[in-house]
Amino acid sequence: MSTAKIAHLLRRTGFTATKAQVDALSSLSIPQVVDKLLNAALTAPKPPDGLDEKTDIKKLVQWWIDIMVRTSNPLQEKMTLFWHGHFTSNYRKVRNIDLIAQQNVLLRKHALGNFRDLAYNISIDPAMLIYLDNNTNLKKSPNENYARELMELFTLGIGTYTETDVREVARALTGWTTSKGDRKAIFQKNQHDESNKTIFKKTDNFDLKKTIDWIVEQPTCATFITTKLWQAFASPTPDPAVIKSLAKTFVDSGYEIKALLRAMFTSDAFYASTTYRSLVLSPVEYIVGMYSLFPNAKYADDKQALNLLTQMGQQPFDPPSVAGWPGGAAWLSASALFIRYNFVDWFTLQLTESDFALNPTSSIPALLNDALNKYGLMDLSPHTRVVIESYLNKSNLASKETIYRGLLHLLLVSPEAQVH
Repeated sequence: MSTAKIAHLLRRTGFTATKAQVDALSSLSIPQVVDKLLNAALTAPKPPDGLDEKTDIKKLVQWWIDIMVRTSNPLQEKMTLFWHGHFTSNYRKVRNIDLIAQQNVLLRKHALGNFRDLAYNISIDPAMLIYLDNNTNLKKSPNENYARELMELFTLGIGTYTETDVREVARALTGWTTSKGDRKAIFQKNQHDESNKTIFKKTDNFDLKKTIDWIVEQPTCATFITTKLWQAFASPTPDPAVIKSLAKTFVDSGYEIKALLRAMFTSDAFYASTTYRSLVLSPVEYIVGMYSLFPNAKYADDKQALNLLTQMGQQPFDPPSVAGWPGGAAWLSASALFIRYNFVDWFTLQLTESDFALNPTSSIPALLNDALNKYGLMDLSPHTRVVIESYLNKSNLASKETIYRGLLHLLLVSPEAQVH
């Protein structure tokens, strides 16, 4: 397997792709590398206890950032981040940080599991019940909010259902709410509409499980989820023929997420030249990648880092809407880039000469190559390379720490470092 393909796969399934990481896998075939990534031991980190609903959201964000940086299973965290943007909940409405943390645990647990199970479990997740009002969905006064978003944003997509379907799904989901005090999900049988409902032209005594099963079995579901995953991990412009083939694999597997990802990551289309560096790094991916390169560095003020992350437009647990974050080119507006560069300024100032771990050398090309290998930018463009070599040629009188800091700064703000 070529080193370029391995680096591409690692960038998409994790947060870094250094030369050392690539070389460690270079003797394996594409299917072998993919299986190694997909079958890595799952992690189950426990969130901090006793989070205060008004003040501790940043503590929870910092905890998750640290998990992403130090995880032994980057793909699991990458998928947790994906589902976090798909099955969104906002801590401001939920007003219970512990419930938001529990949802993060749930998404991680099912991140690489069965989509049908994930859709069912997120539907009775206490934070989701509160966020999309299904906790007030009662037999005599159905609330249609979750029913609509379940189909439009979570499973099927826009234009795939009727208003009758919304009403009938809402009736099928009545009775699920949260208990007082500990806010656990409970089913109140006396608040559930037990009469028949007609959903997608099928009449049955639908309850939550039957409804989720029937929605997931709609042909548009596999296509919708496959497309979203392709756009998140492969290319913003999916080929309909590729999506059709992958969606069939998804259905045939019984909606196993691993099976879909394996088919995706072993497909020729995933390694097409047009997919390389075609996805914009989200702010979270951007800073986690930086931290991952220097996991042992000491940082003076993580609160400043979190403030800058928020200014970049992506504070976890605080999506702008139920549709999550817009992503793509929106992350690279003039104002967003300015904040990214401010973050790089802050970040590089936290590092000392020993943190950079570069080999002292009198050769500028050798120093740059060492940095590119260690920081995962082996495919730097000739133009960017010339710019950075020019900086190094002019900084020969500065201290090593100053030179290294300037070198890293230029690499992290380069066009190549904004995409993966």
